[in-house]
Amino acid sequence: MLSTSRVWLLVLLCSLAMSYGWGFRGDYGHEAGAMFPGCFLALSVLIASNRKDWLNRITPVALAGAIGWAFGGSMSYGKVIGYTAHSSVPDVVYGFACLFLIGALWGSIGAGCLGLSLTMKRSWLNQWAGPLFLLFCTLQLLDHTGTTEWLQEEYLKNWDVDWVAACSGSIVAVVCMVVPVWRSAAGLMFTLSVGWLLGFFILTYTLGIRMTPPRGDNWAGCLGLAIAFFIWLHVNRLRAVRYLFLVGLLSGGYGFAIGDGLNMMGRAGWGPIGELAKSLKLDAWKWMEQSFGLIMGFGVALGILQMLRKRIQPPDEDAPAGSIHLIGLVFLLIIMPWLNFFKNVRRLAENNQLGQPLFGMPQEFWYFLIGGLVSLVILIAILLYRRGKLLIIPSTALGKAQWLLLFLMWISVLAAFMQAMPHMNRTGTLWVHITFWITASLVTLLTVCASITTEETILDPGNSAMDPSWRMGTWMWLLIALVPFLIGILTYGTIAMHDAPLPGSHLRFEK
Repeated sequence: MLSTSRVWLLVLLCSLAMSYGWGFRGDYGHEAGAMFPGCFLALSVLIASNRKDWLNRITPVALAGAIGWAFGGSMSYGKVIGYTAHSSVPDVVYGFACLFLIGALWGSIGAGCLGLSLTMKRSWLNQWAGPLFLLFCTLQLLDHTGTTEWLQEEYLKNWDVDWVAACSGSIVAVVCMVVPVWRSAAGLMFTLSVGWLLGFFILTYTLGIRMTPPRGDNWAGCLGLAIAFFIWLHVNRLRAVRYLFLVGLLSGGYGFAIGDGLNMMGRAGWGPIGELAKSLKLDAWKWMEQSFGLIMGFGVALGILQMLRKRIQPPDEDAPAGSIHLIGLVFLLIIMPWLNFFKNVRRLAENNQLGQPLFGMPQEFWYFLIGGLVSLVILIAILLYRRGKLLIIPSTALGKAQWLLLFLMWISVLAAFMQAMPHMNRTGTLWVHITFWITASLVTLLTVCASITTEETILDPGNSAMDPSWRMGTWMWLLIALVPFLIGILTYGTIAMHDAPLPGSHLRFEK
């Protein structure tokens, strides 16, 4: 049995870490921004669960969380939220239904990837080093040579979807299948890529189903990917991962829909909290983002809690740690920050907030030079760590997970704070970053206190990840049945909050 303190630690740490992470993601956007909350949630699961078998695979688990939640970052939802700000019942219903779908896709794919990293054998995780490295290099080459932009302009110009990335994934997967030790991982990569392409070409290109025209329809590709992922889990009888996939689906769907309900309350100035938000010009959009993360993190934590209570068997450690650990650390500590933090300098340039050149070189050069030097230092530190010569890293697996979570969280807090600094005269911006610091501090406190509880989760005997008992419980079926009622309540509530469409509202259906 898990102690009460362990249960509370798991639920609070996952919820708060994801809540802050999703607020950060709102500042940086897209797939790269969503990597941080996914990574935070994965590390929170490791720290709070205190399972030795899971803690022995910190890097691949954190990497899986980052990549898993990154998929949803390609989906456009700004206009969908505009539908919920209208006073037309069909449009508001449609908006909340679409938000539920987007959140469900985000949460299910992310939770599924996390589940694989916790349950699959070590040799299977090691297989991903080569395919992921080749895919990343391929995508960077296509982007930086202008090939991606050229292909999207030349073909499917009017659709604004990431079909080039999906095709690249399938091609890289086929190439990697030639290498026997990569074949299984490449097979899943191929399945997901083809699922994405089928989802887009069937739903949008052929049937003409568009969620937010003229915005992009990556949602259709993500839906195809999610269906392909679920089928792959079912065929391979990975029932525990399939269970976590469905938990993520529900928590993500409920989280996004409820979060936007709070957003509408703030924008309409409804009730004491809404009036306060309107009078102080607080950022109600952030309420949506942070509550979305809070609810999704809470839901996934409950799924992990069920896995712990049923004492899911330790994954098979049939091989030593492979190069996925090195690639994962480089990605988490260098590439993931670069993909986000360079936007700070870009936004300064866009707002004409950079000064005169220094020694004949533009200020952007010096910022990127500093970033390059810091990255080099981190790379050297990673190599020393791999050789066991970096003494500043804790010796225990729990300590390493704590260190990684707090390091990534606080550099993201500082980066977001620096990006927003020119706008701190706005009360809404200031309050957002106050909540960032408060939430990150609470996460830090919980992470530090995790060391106090020395209780270890009992591993044996337990249920296999393929055990038939991993199926949806009554509460999950109930939540599915209540989805129409949730959308109906949110629709009625938001329309009752205002007499006319709110600023920024959109119509999907002509009256």
